[in-house]
Amino acid sequence: MLKALREERRTVAGLAALSEDLDDAQVDVHCCGDVPLIQNSTPLNHEATFYEYVIVNGRRYHASRTVGSNSSSLVRVTIPGAVPVTAFGELLEIFQFECRSGHSVWFGRIRWFKPWCGTRNKVWNDFASVDICLWELGEYTNQDTQLPALIDLDWITG
Repeated sequence: MLKALREERRTVAGLAALSEDLDDAQVDVHCCGDVPLIQNSTPLNHEATFYEYVIVNGRRYHASRTVGSNSSSLVRVTIPGAVPVTAFGELLEIFQFECRSGHSVWFGRIRWFKPWCGTRNKVWNDFASVDICLWELGEYTNQDTQLPALIDLDWITG
């Protein structure tokens, strides 16, 4: 999907490119006709609809791969679990699958920012209490991270 043309979006070629990207990211998606590997998985159609933006909690977030810029694609995500995890990244793509049951599921593909680990000015220490973080410019975590490449869009918190 990195180099998909605008005409390829919402097409079989676009879905094939997404599938290839997901295979590279080692993410499994349960599609119609497949035998579920996970007991509570949701069967999905083979077609997805891609979107330029989504509105979550009254805020608009754009898919950077669609609009060509990441200025409105930077997100804060809270991943639910026994201990929720907060992470920050760039929303690359937004897409929707229709389920056989008639409802839709929405996903966002994310690349996660790499935290700054170098030396920094002491002035930044004063901002830790208000959740200001520093990140490597133009650097992202590799695929070995425990953070998911696909997220539920409801996980976006800012």
